[in-house]
Formats: sequence, C-alpha cells, structure tokens
Amino acid sequence: MAHRATAQGAWCMMPVQQQYAELQQQLIRYYAMPEHCVAPNHQELQQICVRQIATNCYERVSVTFVPPADSASPEQYQNMTVRVKHLDLNTAICHAKLSELFVCPLDWQQIDPLALDVRLIGLVPYNGEEIWQCGDIEPIAELLHPGGIYEANVDSALAHTIFVDELQLEKVGYEQQLLRQSLGKFDVNAKRRLEQLITSAAS
Repeated sequence: MAHRATAQGAWCMMPVQQQYAELQQQLIRYYAMPEHCVAPNHQELQQICVRQIATNCYERVSVTFVPPADSASPEQYQNMTVRVKHLDLNTAICHAKLSELFVCPLDWQQIDPLALDVRLIGLVPYNGEEIWQCGDIEPIAELLHPGGIYEANVDSALAHTIFVDELQLEKVGYEQQLLRQSLGKFDVNAKRRLEQLITSAAS
C-alpha cells in the first residue's frame, strides 16, 4: 500500500507490510513452543487472541461474539464456535472454533491493528444486511486481481477504516461492477449516517 497527499505528489510506501512480516515471525517463534499454546478462558475471550490459520500461520483476532458458556461442559466449551474479526492481514469477520485460538501476550495485544478497512461510501450488501454473505465474497474478490494496481481517492477516515468515493479498476469502477452484478447497492441513508458520524467525531 502506498499513499500521496496530492495527485502531483510522490507515492510513499506505508510501513504496514514490513510490520506485518515482523509480527508473523514473532508469532511463529512464540507458538512453536507448546507451553505457549494456551486456549483462552471465557474472560480472556473478551480480549485480543491469536488464531492459528494453518501450520506456522497465525493472526491476531478480536472476538466479537461469544455464545453463553455457563452450562457448557469442558468438552462442549472446547468445541464452541465464536465470531472473530481479523486485525492484521485483513478485516474479515468469520467464525472460529475455540480450539483454534490461543492467549495473546499483552505486548502484542497493545499493537494497533495493521489492516486497513477500505470501504466505498454508501455501498452496502445488496440484501441490506450488515455484512456480505459467504456466497458473495468469491465473486467480489474476483474483481480484484493479486498484483493489480488500484487507486482510490480517500474521502474520510475513521479509526482503521478509510472511506473512498470510488475504487478504480482497469476498465470500470468497482462500485459499478458490484451494482451490475447485484452484489451491492447504494444506500443514501448509510452515506448520511456516516457523514454525521465523521462530523461528530471531528467536533
């Protein structure tokens, strides 16, 4: 990722790629030791955890929903599924088994998320729900090719999310493609709520 202040300015690489690679190596070394692979208890699920995606592949996640576990047996608790949001490689929200999660040391919990959420202003899933469904993610992803170069004008930013008015693909705008394939729709009320939120945050 790179950014520039003006259309005539020079591109400056953002440091998150290097930070992500360094954090990955630290996680791999740490969780290579079995004594560090500790499953979080119910209270620790309220904090940032580490999810094992594959062998030697770990991601920090924020647990966004935990089902009630008061009456669960130890075996049921270990097999429980929670909802998590990834923090570093991307901002995907998905379900994970508790057995995939480890306690994250406090020092790593305090590192700001490295992933940026890029959102088109006012664009929402076609069905009007909060997030895109799993079946829609693949055709959406096919619009962006690995190694492709895409430019966007940043309209505003909030926390670790940047809002853009368009993401330019090779032949047509990203928003146009999502509308054409009935994957997304423009919601004027969603745009208005965002503008109000940003205005109140700035004041």
